[in-house]
Amino acid sequence: GSCASQKMAQPYWHTMSRLEPDLVVLMGDNVYADCNDTACTNLRQAYDEWDSHGSFQSAKSVIPLTAVLDDHDYGQGDCHADNPYKNVAKQMFIDFFDIPQDRIHENDGVYGVYEWGPLGNTVQLILLDTRFARSPFLDT
Repeated sequence: GSCASQKMAQPYWHTMSRLEPDLVVLMGDNVYADCNDTACTNLRQAYDEWDSHGSFQSAKSVIPLTAVLDDHDYGQGDCHADNPYKNVAKQMFIDFFDIPQDRIHENDGVYGVYEWGPLGNTVQLILLDTRFARSPFLDT
């Protein structure tokens, strides 16, 4: 799931908590805010606003949660490698989701692999960062 505005009510987190999922993967656009300054103040406020939702606070304390970044998580719509705010936004994301060190790549994005289950019956989840180093779109 994802693409949920931090400005809207989010009662579905209560339902998700009751369902006790093994894992919730947020697939990007976790918050919506543009970076207008080098500190990405608007993006920080968006994370703070999302974290103030009681339903989200309760859920993240009991549900295993991981996430990937998309353009709005990097502080600009349709952003790419030339985004001047990407490193600041990336660090906010890492801090907010407490991303494990093995998913953090200094000159690249935030990506990694999770595996569950016994040998021969393993589930593998590959999380990609398709924004950090992406080339700009070409006009057609």
